Amino acid sequence: MSRAGAVPRPAPNRVSGPRIPGSATPPLIVSAYTAAPSIAGGNRRDESRFLAAIADLPAVGGIELPFGEELRPFDEEWITRRGPGRFGVVITSIPDTVHRAVVDPRFGLASHDREGRAHAVSRVRAIRDAVSRLVDDAGRQVVLAVQVHTAPRRWSGYFDAGALIRSVAELASWDWNGAVLAIEHCDSPTDPRHAVKGFAPLRDELVALGRVVDGGGCRVGASINWGRSAVEGRSVATPVEHIELARTSGLLVGVTFSGTSAVPTASGDAWDDGHPPPAPPPTGRFDRLEPRSLLTPTALRAAFVAIGGVRPVFIGVKVSAPAGADTDDRIAVVTQSVAVIDESAAAAVARTCEDFCSL
Repeated sequence: MSRAGAVPRPAPNRVSGPRIPGSATPPLIVSAYTAAPSIAGGNRRDESRFLAAIADLPAVGGIELPFGEELRPFDEEWITRRGPGRFGVVITSIPDTVHRAVVDPRFGLASHDREGRAHAVSRVRAIRDAVSRLVDDAGRQVVLAVQVHTAPRRWSGYFDAGALIRSVAELASWDWNGAVLAIEHCDSPTDPRHAVKGFAPLRDELVALGRVVDGGGCRVGASINWGRSAVEGRSVATPVEHIELARTSGLLVGVTFSGTSAVPTASGDAWDDGHPPPAPPPTGRFDRLEPRSLLTPTALRAAFVAIGGVRPVFIGVKVSAPAGADTDDRIAVVTQSVAVIDESAAAAVARTCEDFCSL
């Protein structure tokens, strides 16, 4: 099947997130929760110091909040306390989706089981309600995007591309208070032995999104997670292929830089979705990064070149910190990761900056 024939091609996306004053690159949205003290049982004071340090980084334009049973109360309070400004939020459903898909193989937006699909839709409705509450409490359009995920697993016996189309059409008809509804692509290998998430193929996700683009109550699109795409193809070439496919389909709204490795690291096993930091560049002092990460400066530049002149709603940074790391070490891991990714972005998009970054 040809690329043009497989996926609808609406006009290129021209939505952008908040611009960082004086920056030549898009704002970075940090998935702070994967490296935060709270993931290792840290206290509220450490969490506040960690989030404040990340938010103060010049290249950072917001954070990604995880949705489990609900948004974490502290996250909501912290965002509300920031008051007016252009600091943005991206919400991810991945903790909730993975947990429920493990408990119930019927669960998912792409499930042909009526109850399984209805349950998944109801969970996204809970996120929509959280978005409305967060916007009301913050007094501004604080949520840039909501990322949903296309369970069930491909080989569960419940996956159905038609069900995904119906789900996306329903979700897109809702009022999202200005947030973009994004499907974040997860690894979708054909061999279940190689899967971490194992959800829908990217082409099926793009077809579902293409059916409703600009026809629902909100803007929709696809986001690519570098590490998960690399896990899918067991190759650093796969994330570039996925970014290009989403971009040429006119549906690219986000790219998240999360690493992986072909060998075990402190973040997990080989080809795991453990979010190891990027590999350090050959120059500079980057002692908190992961030399074995496949997310090298070369891979970062290739990804930004693939993004091209399209302006994503967000560029994400998703990294983990070693077990036992203290708050200062966790801040250092994120700070150094942001620096490497921001530098790679600047190098790759310098010649197309005016088109890439302007509001």
